[in-house]
Amino acid sequence: MTKGCFLELAAIIDTVVSPQPNCPNYRFLTTHKKLAITIYYLKDTGSFWMTANVFGIHQCIVSKTVKVVCDAINNIVGPIYIHLPKNKEDMTKLASQFEVKFGMIQAFGCIDGTHVQIKRPIKNGLDYFSYKQYFSLNVQAVCDSKGYFIDVECK
Repeated sequence: MTKGCFLELAAIIDTVVSPQPNCPNYRFLTTHKKLAITIYYLKDTGSFWMTANVFGIHQCIVSKTVKVVCDAINNIVGPIYIHLPKNKEDMTKLASQFEVKFGMIQAFGCIDGTHVQIKRPIKNGLDYFSYKQYFSLNVQAVCDSKGYFIDVECK
């Protein structure tokens, strides 16, 4: 991620993620720091302990920060960049790009899914038990001919 992209993303989510003046850590946990914590956490294995160590904060702060920032990205940024075609012209354009690149007709994207393992939720835990014999969230995504996400669902 470039510095410009980081700063742009921070500016977009600032209204939701910015620290509250009544919070004891409001000077320390700026929007930029919260975004950096989240990106670091998401970069590979997603260890709260490792992220907390790197940033010199407690694991529960990392957990809360990652949730708030991810929610902001999903709710604010997601609909701007990740959406299925809204009309016939957009669908036709994506389908023609897909046909030119891969030779597949009448397709505008590739779909795939995965299970993201989680701890058993306190409420309705059995609803999250997958055929893989562990608790998980089911993630499904669609990518266009350039490999950009155009739809993502997580349930």
